[in-house]
Amino acid sequence: METKERLNFIYILKFISAIIIAVFLHWNDHFISNLGLPNIFTNKMLIFLTKKTYVLVELFFILSGLLYFVTSNEKIKRGKVSFKDFFVKKMGRLLPVIIVTTIFMFLCNLFLFLSHKPAWSCDSISLFDVFLNFFSGRVIFSNLNVLNGNIWYVSILFLCYIIAFYLSKKSNKRGDIVFIIPIIISIIMFYSLLDIIPFFNFSVVRGLSGFFIGIYIGKFLNLYNNFSLKYKIWTKIISFIFLISFVVCFYFNLLDNIYTPPTFSYTLFVFAPLIIFLYGFNTLNKFFGLKVFKYLGNISYSIYIWNMPILITLHILYIYKKISLNVFSYKFFILLALIHIVVAIHSYLFIEKKYKNVKFNFLFKLIN
Repeated sequence: METKERLNFIYILKFISAIIIAVFLHWNDHFISNLGLPNIFTNKMLIFLTKKTYVLVELFFILSGLLYFVTSNEKIKRGKVSFKDFFVKKMGRLLPVIIVTTIFMFLCNLFLFLSHKPAWSCDSISLFDVFLNFFSGRVIFSNLNVLNGNIWYVSILFLCYIIAFYLSKKSNKRGDIVFIIPIIISIIMFYSLLDIIPFFNFSVVRGLSGFFIGIYIGKFLNLYNNFSLKYKIWTKIISFIFLISFVVCFYFNLLDNIYTPPTFSYTLFVFAPLIIFLYGFNTLNKFFGLKVFKYLGNISYSIYIWNMPILITLHILYIYKKISLNVFSYKFFILLALIHIVVAIHSYLFIEKKYKNVKFNFLFKLIN
């Protein structure tokens, strides 16, 4: 199997991660907190899902870096793809959903303001903020909230793409060692410079470290293809040991002590071994290559970006007593997951796919 075919497991990883963040993590961080309710769960797994799974965003960055290395690095290095074509192609897929969801969040915030209710996120009803949030690059340089909170991920991702494109060009002469520069910068920022240089924030650290470690994971997987059977088996065993250690630490409540800081430790000692372990199973990847899993992976972006609009809609319905489900019940979580999937399918079909080839002329002018 080719490298790309062995990465079919990524589809299900993206879908599961998006659902967990949308249904559990942001339920805790945004939905019940805006309703003024505490998290009453005492079950170990539910506490982890609702409070600790923010590290899954690191997994998004890792997978993006990995896929960049596998699908784009060589083409860019050899000059087959221009920066303008690469950037606009990426933006053309992601921006339409951002525009629609940001306008939706603005209208919901406006409704709450006119109803004398507390607004969400940046607490703004300014039209200027609507345009700022279409592509909220300002989150790179500040900790300001934005209308659709999840847009910060897309902003940092594009920063990673821009840096990666430049380094791919440089790697043609200097080798792939150049990709370690953003990782070193992110480590320095995390441990010493975040307080000294206030115009960068923790989001940049998360993105740079995850994305460019993902690039090196992609490079390792290329090397793995040429391993002898013995070394492949040993690689699987070592990866499995790391994963088992995570399960043990979780069971004995040792995660906060051992997996600290989470930005780097989960990336290196959980997500990297997980990817390497799954990569080695051809039968499994043939199974995850089925159309249903590819489709679930494709709608994961819409699940993530539509998460805040869905939650604020439910918030409005709750405060006006239009729905009365117990927000701590399993029925509510199932309903929340189904709503995200249905909305994401429609978003993928009627926004992402329909407008993915829109060139956005203003982007060409901006780049030129």
